Amino acid sequence: MQEEVLQDLGSATGSAGVGAAMAGDGVVNASECVAARNHSAETTGTQMTVIVDRLAARGWRVTERRATPAAVALSKGAWKLVVASKPPSGTPVLSLIAIHDTPACEEQLAAP
Repeated sequence: MQEEVLQDLGSATGSAGVGAAMAGDGVVNASECVAARNHSAETTGTQMTVIVDRLAARGWRVTERRATPAAVALSKGAWKLVVASKPPSGTPVLSLIAIHDTPACEEQLAAP
């Protein structure tokens, strides 16, 4: 299932034209409980709309929106995803982080 989530994220960011994912995502995605993509780029409102629309077309459902800084929470099955376009400070980064919300993953992610 993680591979399908990563395909969804890649399709959405590719459709929005945000450029290549940052190196190092493989470390984050080492666990079957996490799927993530990060892009070092400013993201326009139009690009965020395209990303959310593409994810919706692939079965994701919007559960929450925040205007400042721009962020959208979505879910698909047991996966919970946050798409955020600006960090509180520093270099602009588009971040898409999905967590598989299951008891096994909760236990795995809580382990030291």
